[in-house]
Amino acid sequence: VSDRAAAALTTKGLTVYQVFHRAHALKPGQTILFQAAAGGVGLIACQWARHIGAALIGAVGSKEKTAAILANGAAHAIVYTNEDVAERDSSSGPDGSTTNSRSDAIDHRRS
Repeated sequence: VSDRAAAALTTKGLTVYQVFHRAHALKPGQTILFQAAAGGVGLIACQWARHIGAALIGAVGSKEKTAAILANGAAHAIVYTNEDVAERDSSSGPDGSTTNSRSDAIDHRRS
């Protein structure tokens, strides 16, 4: 692994840490909506959320990307080019619960 690749992976992992432990302390049983879930940060977030025991609903731009996020631990996928993410988020998570937090790989806003 090159130094550049190792640095990028470390930075992506630290970003997920900040989102899940600083911006919103994600706990087992909670549900989070994560934008850009098929990117480098998003795929790590899928795995990390599953490890914590939280349900991650991943928002992606195409149906082709859903397989990647589901294989990496996302509980559910939303294709935002086909579905209204805000409407879907306000209705329920995959188990009928509402989301506890929303985040994206760019600005880490939380609610």
